[in-house]
Amino acid sequence: MIYDRRYVQFNDLVIDGYDMISETESDQSFKYNSQDRTYGHGNYAPFKADYMFANESTISVDLRLHMKKLPCEKRPFYRQMAISELIKPGKLWAVQNNELVWAYAAITNIGEVHNYRTNLLVFSVDFTLPEGIWHKANKQKTFLQDYDVCSFMDCYNFREYDPCKGENCCDCANPKDLGCDCCVCEDICKDMALCLSKNRLQSAYNECDGGVDFHIVYNCAKGQEYFGDYYLGQRFCTADNCSSIIAGIAYADTDIPTTSYTIILHGNLIDPAITINGNTNIIKGDFSEFEGIMTINSNGEVYYRTGDCCEDTLVSANAWVVPEGMDYGWTFYPANNSVIIETNICCGANCAYVDIDGITI
Repeated sequence: MIYDRRYVQFNDLVIDGYDMISETESDQSFKYNSQDRTYGHGNYAPFKADYMFANESTISVDLRLHMKKLPCEKRPFYRQMAISELIKPGKLWAVQNNELVWAYAAITNIGEVHNYRTNLLVFSVDFTLPEGIWHKANKQKTFLQDYDVCSFMDCYNFREYDPCKGENCCDCANPKDLGCDCCVCEDICKDMALCLSKNRLQSAYNECDGGVDFHIVYNCAKGQEYFGDYYLGQRFCTADNCSSIIAGIAYADTDIPTTSYTIILHGNLIDPAITINGNTNIIKGDFSEFEGIMTINSNGEVYYRTGDCCEDTLVSANAWVVPEGMDYGWTFYPANNSVIIETNICCGANCAYVDIDGITI
């Protein structure tokens, strides 16, 4: 097993070859301020939290585009495809510690490294990661789609356009009429889910077997289709129909504390009070007329949907109440976290789903 970080994809550009990328420099700093002690040793460091906060980070890599892995007729379009993916801000994916992780990234500089070798293009690329952290991929919403470098370029529909020939446009809705070479590139099966195909991650380190053989696709709809309610997160319910308390231990697969989460309450609610690791916040309001679904996002937005409605309604920001002595929102720590939810109504079985965004550096 290899545990080092290995970059495998940026947007839809798959880094399929072992020697396709080499990291030249990376940097991760943390927010830290101190003041000199006039009378005393050292400095004064006013820490406001029990863990450090990351600054934005940078990654510099050399990216090698090997043309020989493609059929001759597709080689002229490889550079075109790579540039079209690199210039878009998006997700940089990597394998580390035998986990799939991603970070928001954008290029800040790109330069072509002249090597004058046939069938090889080399780019020097600088990435900035504005959040400074990496997210652990959701195992039920992330899929490892089979990847074949020889046919993957078909999905881009690049072709040599010659205006002198007066060509018609290719219409993939009627490919037989125009002789188009169209393909379907969105097939996603349940066995491609990360939770069922994690053993494929080590292919990122294969030097002799062609390297990465998967294309990463994030698809929330497929996660729901294949895994039902459990794609929403860890499930907790009241003990019986006469209980108003939902309680349990939520496991956070995170390396550092995270304040990114989604909490879903399903049932009848009156001023639901949510206590996580001893910190309580309350959503004020009577939501007991119809059995509904309340979605609480870590950005402060709360939505409610009644059982007879198909659209979410945004709950007023004033409904979010922080009791005296408590902090706004919640923090999940690595491993076990206590969750207690008071629904304030004894009417049927109420359940909660807690989806925690695990992060690392």
